[in-house]
Amino acid sequence: MRAALPHNTMTEPLPNYIRRHRKLSALTQEDIAFILNLKNQDVERMEHFTKIPDAETVLGLRDVLNVPAEELFAGWYLDVRKEVQQRALARIKELKQQPKTRDTEERIRSLMRILEDD
Repeated sequence: MRAALPHNTMTEPLPNYIRRHRKLSALTQEDIAFILNLKNQDVERMEHFTKIPDAETVLGLRDVLNVPAEELFAGWYLDVRKEVQQRALARIKELKQQPKTRDTEERIRSLMRILEDD
């Protein structure tokens, strides 16, 4: 997923639960930084909502803390999911304006699955 999906990067806190799960795992910021090849400052900034981790770091945190990324970044995940669903709905509306073909119908069905709740 591209980082272009809107999230007010630094104007509002990045909701995350890294610190909570790190402490539950009895790990230090230094432990996380070492394992993920980050600076201690990077982990601190992520925990204090001032740094957005890249995809590699999110996947690493998921593995190190044994917590799904959706749970680690619950607020962020919900924001991104909402935006994806809105864009999928807009795309469905566009496709419905096109001539009805098997391909178009299949694409609409695939996009509809994005709108379904888990």
